[in-house]
Order: sequence, then C-alpha cells, then structure tokens
Amino acid sequence: RRPVLAWPAAGCALTAGLFLFLPHPLDQLRLSPGESIAAHQNGIMADVTVVRDARQNFHLMVNNHYQMGGTASRYSDQRQALIPLMLHPDPQRMLFLGLGTGTTAAAAAQYDELQVDGVELIPEIVPLMFYFQPSLKRIGGPENLTIFTADARRFVLASPSAYDVIVADLFHPSRDGAGFLYTREHFQAIRERLSDDGIFCQWLPLYQMDIDLLRLITRTFLDVFPDGGALLAHHSLTQPIIGLIAGRKPLQVNVQAFDTRLASHPALARDLRAVGLTSVYTLLGNYLADAAQLRAFAGAGPLNTDDHPAVLFQAPRFVYRTAADLSASDRLLALVQAFSPHPADILTASATQTQQMRLAAYWQARNAYLATGAHIRPTPDVDSLIAQVVNPLMAIVRTSPDFEAAYRPLLKVAARLYHQDPQKASRLLLGLENAAPARPEAGEMRLALFQGIE
Repeated sequence: RRPVLAWPAAGCALTAGLFLFLPHPLDQLRLSPGESIAAHQNGIMADVTVVRDARQNFHLMVNNHYQMGGTASRYSDQRQALIPLMLHPDPQRMLFLGLGTGTTAAAAAQYDELQVDGVELIPEIVPLMFYFQPSLKRIGGPENLTIFTADARRFVLASPSAYDVIVADLFHPSRDGAGFLYTREHFQAIRERLSDDGIFCQWLPLYQMDIDLLRLITRTFLDVFPDGGALLAHHSLTQPIIGLIAGRKPLQVNVQAFDTRLASHPALARDLRAVGLTSVYTLLGNYLADAAQLRAFAGAGPLNTDDHPAVLFQAPRFVYRTAADLSASDRLLALVQAFSPHPADILTASATQTQQMRLAAYWQARNAYLATGAHIRPTPDVDSLIAQVVNPLMAIVRTSPDFEAAYRPLLKVAARLYHQDPQKASRLLLGLENAAPARPEAGEMRLALFQGIE
C-alpha cells in the first residue's frame, strides 16, 4: 500500500546482487604488516589460509585464527612426534589424532619401517600441508603415511587397527568440541586401540589453560591410565607444552637398548640431534612426574565425561582471565617445583647407579635452567643479555654436562666473543672445558680459534 517502502527493499536486493560480482568486498582476514596470503581454501567446515610473514615463515590460519602452528614451530612439532616414538622400544605402527600443518606426523613418517596414520578433521587443511612439510607435496606423500579426513573420536571407535604409539595433538580446550577429546570415554577408546606394549601421549597446551583445568584433565587421564606419567615437550617458558603419557604397562626405558637403537639407525640419530634429543638423558630429561605424584597433584574432584563435560564449561574461563592470573611461565615453574621424579620411575632395573645419577642431575639442571630463564631481563642489547646468562649457564653445565640447552649456547657465545674480545672468548671456553671435562666440543673450538695458544 506504500510503494515508497519498496525502494529500500529493491535497493538491498540490488546491492546484494552487486556483491556477487565484486572481488571479496568484505575482507575477513586480518593480516599484520609484512604478511601476505600464500594460499586460501574456502570450505564447508572452515576457511583455511596459509600466511607468509616478513621472515618468509608460513603460518596456518583457520577461520582467521592462528591456531595450527607453522614453519616457525617445526622444532616443537617434531619433538612432539619423536619423544613418544623413542619411548617405545620397537614401534611398528603409529597414529596421530589431529595433524594441523602435518609436521609432527611427517617427522615420524621419515622412517620407512614405521606405518603412520594421521587423522585430520578439517579437509581443507590437507592439500595445504606441503607448505609446511615439502615431502607431503609428492602425490600421495610418503608411502608409509596415510591421512584420513575424519573425526578423531569416531576414527578411534571405528578403526580395527592396533597401534604401538598414539599421539593426540594440542587441542585448545576452549575450542568448540575440543573438550570431548579429553573425556574418559575417549581415553578409554584410545586405550583399546593400543597394542600390548603400546603407549599413548596426550599433549596439552599449558599456555592455553590454567592449573585447575590441567588437574581436571589429569584426573580423567589417570582414571583410564592409572600408571600414567607427565613430561615436557621442550623448555619454552612462553608456550610450555605438557604431555600425559601412559600405556597398557608401566613405562620404563632401557638405556642400553636406547643406545643400541641409535647406533643402528644413523638417520634417526641425526633427526634426534636436530631437535636436541642426543641421548637418553636429553630424552628422559623431559620427564616430570610419575603416577603417584600426578595423582597427588590432580587431587580429588570430578572427571570430564561425555555426560558431564566439565572441560566444556571450565575451559572458557581461561579465555576471560585477568592480568592478575599466573603467566604461562609461572604455571610451568609451579609444576616443575611441585614434582620431584626419581630415576627408578622411568629407567629399567638394569640402569646403573651412574646412569641414575646423571638423569637426576639433568633434572636438577633443567629446573635451574627454567628458573634462570624466568628471571632474565629482556633487552635488545646482545652484550647485556650475554652478561646475564653466562654465569648461570656455566653453573648449570657444572650440574649436568649432558644438559645441551646450556652447553650449546655457551659455545655460540664464545664464537661471538671471539670477534670482539678474543681473551674473554678463550677464558669462557676454558671455563666450559673445566665445567664439563668429558665433553670435547669446547676444547676443539678453542684449538680451532686459537690454534692451541692460550
């Protein structure tokens, strides 16, 4: 009855029609300066983007969120595959629940004798994985790697296969549906997929959850895996990652068998060195707590179950935390201080007293290293930073010469000082030789730089 009202409606229809022909009039991607789009996939489940930053690193963005890692996190991603892999004495088949960039699964698939299966929920991610792992660009990828586009829970329930190692990715607890990947029912289904000697590792992003949520997930995990333990993925203070690990049997590592395995697989030993896993001590040096200590930490309380999904309702609280809450480094240090593992918890009975003492010393050095890092004053002045870290790192090397994260940086500091103050560089190398006389690297560098002249 009022024709004038038809004009706005007609105008809206005309505008909507024009939008169909405009090249993305509404940009849904928020990029930082220096970033560009390398690839993009519009999909039914998600919009997936590969972003290239100013340093030519690639990052995987899902629905405009950086939540899937990238080439800059390759060190951490590879360790998340290799640590569980090396804790099993002879793995033949491995399953990854959640692939993201594919780097973690590809790290395991480098070994032809290992059959690797990977499950990824978002199909749009799969064709973009080669940006982060070039080996996946080949048609079909590595022959021993099979990628399934599926829901992790349904896959575990439906699969008839038994796996020696199962690794669950870092699922952000507050993401829609992620809480159901931490339920008792899901953990029980995973346990049923393990072989007789199989182990399961659930990685947890400590930087994306508070201590109470960690306790809840740990209680649920221990309800299914009563002999479970905990370990670290790396020594990062800003993005700490905790692994809950267990199997059908109590987990213990034989030092001699580990050394024999490295000696007979040079390619595996090379890849382990690339991510700082050079010995049984750098591997087991990540160990945090056994089942008894985890149980005391988790305390009494509810479990996360399908019919009472506590994680679903508790996790969002972290997203709305206040500035007064503990930082990620504070949470990590609190955990490290709460646990006091014993070498007998993780080493077989055949371990010698010397081997047990070396592992205990490594743990002591690790804790000191994390505490030192938390108290370093950030500064753009490299010389000032070096002055802060040299003495603490040297003390850590004296505690444990096996602790690579302290020894290697001191070698780099000496190489840098050589061009500025050769005498100071020589003194540093001599000090490093005295702190770790069984290690040849400092002496070899000093001879190479100074030709044996002090």
